[in-house]
Amino acid sequence: MNIYKLFYSENKPDLDKNLLVYITGKCQSVFGLKVIPETYRDFMNSLYDYFYQKKIRQHIMTNHKFISLIKNHKILGLEIADIRFVQDEELKITKNEVYFELCKGLNNEDYHKIIESLEFLLSDGFHIFRVDFFIETSTGGERILVHQNGTISFAISPDIMESSIQKNKILDFLVKGPEVICEG
Repeated sequence: MNIYKLFYSENKPDLDKNLLVYITGKCQSVFGLKVIPETYRDFMNSLYDYFYQKKIRQHIMTNHKFISLIKNHKILGLEIADIRFVQDEELKITKNEVYFELCKGLNNEDYHKIIESLEFLLSDGFHIFRVDFFIETSTGGERILVHQNGTISFAISPDIMESSIQKNKILDFLVKGPEVICEG
């Protein structure tokens, strides 16, 4: 699995592809650095001074950003596959009715039901952990996962995924918000 931590800079950062593996959004100031979970903390610590000096900010997903992403998924060329919560086990064990309505909405591609159920669960204090999407690439439909910690992950070649991500402005949307849809 390829995992990328998302970042934003006011200016295009001068990253060396020989030293760092990264993908960019359509806007070159939005990018994701490839990370390995086992060395993530050390990797981030090693870049702290550089990021601080260059005013590069890391991206974190909030419930609000997830809702916005889900509401705009069609415009971004995404199909919703699954939604996971921090409290997934609790929702399943307690047989939360709204959670099961959300699952029905996902299975039936009923986006009104998905949004309605999500907004109710979020108002009850639940937090989205991850949303799984399908995206069309040059090799067919591929899964892309958007995580609460500001990472995305996918299984196919970064080169193939990057062109689809750039074309659909997905990284730009995740980091900068819905205003990128209106940008040329």
